[in-house]
Amino acid sequence: MNNENFNQQDFNATNPSRAQNPTKQEASVPPLSNGKWEPVDPATLGFTVSGNMNQPILGPDGNYYCISNSQPEFSSIQANLNNAVPTPSSIVQLPPIVQPIALVPFASQNQPLLQYDPNYRPPEPSQSQSAPAPKYRLKPYKGISLIQILCSVATIVLLVLLTVIDGQRGIVDWSEYAATGLDTIYGLLAVFGISVGSSVYYDKLLSAHFTSDLGQAFSSDWLMSAMYLLIPAFVVIALLISVILVIAYLVKMGKQKSPRGFNAGALINLCLIGAVIAMVFGISQRQNMELMPGLALYIAAAINLFMIIFPYFAKKNAYVLDAMALKQTYILDNAQA
Repeated sequence: MNNENFNQQDFNATNPSRAQNPTKQEASVPPLSNGKWEPVDPATLGFTVSGNMNQPILGPDGNYYCISNSQPEFSSIQANLNNAVPTPSSIVQLPPIVQPIALVPFASQNQPLLQYDPNYRPPEPSQSQSAPAPKYRLKPYKGISLIQILCSVATIVLLVLLTVIDGQRGIVDWSEYAATGLDTIYGLLAVFGISVGSSVYYDKLLSAHFTSDLGQAFSSDWLMSAMYLLIPAFVVIALLISVILVIAYLVKMGKQKSPRGFNAGALINLCLIGAVIAMVFGISQRQNMELMPGLALYIAAAINLFMIIFPYFAKKNAYVLDAMALKQTYILDNAQA
């Protein structure tokens, strides 16, 4: 609480009788007061002022004082035995306390843990949500497939209709031993008792070697017996493989698939035809005959070698738009009108 000195002019205005008859007992107003209450420290007065709150009180020194509530003033507390912290000389800022916070990257144990990828870029939105993305497929190269079909057909014609075993004309006319691939097949069937037509291969060669049964012929000369039977057998296998190749390349043309790839069938045919050529020479030498492979075998071998190499002229990474996919109808649930 503060004791405030009262301005005499204000007091006289409230007490006109005292203003008209001043006495020596009246309080003197300080000349610099300007008619306002001035705060006074009670410790500097040397006496005690008592009275009602907010009422002028005449002090022993002849001045008026008023007891009123004042703003609280705080002072620093000096260090003592009960206060271990000394009083700072001025306001200081304590260092900040960093408290670590545990961040849980998932809401539940069933949620997968995610990791931030700084290199991630969101996908660009499609220009049109109603139209599907174009589809690509390997370039079909129908020309290559067509040539492969023609080569397989040519192999079939050569092995069936043209001469695979030929004979030279000399003192003995070995040309009578000439036989086509189909003729050798008829001869093989005749050995097993199946007659489908006349066969030069059977009449000139097989009938002379297989006079009784197969067991006795193999026991007397198994190599010659094997060569006689394997020539028509290999021709049949080569014909079947050629038919399979024709069907396979027709399917690729129909489904617009690329013909690029290793042609295992042509390789097998090349090996079979090479074995037939070798066995014709073997029979000629062992039987003292002037037989030789027909020109059809050499042409067929060259064709199958070409069929192995030619598919690789198709480029490996050549793609075209899938025309069949473009003709399909797509039902989109979120299509925009």
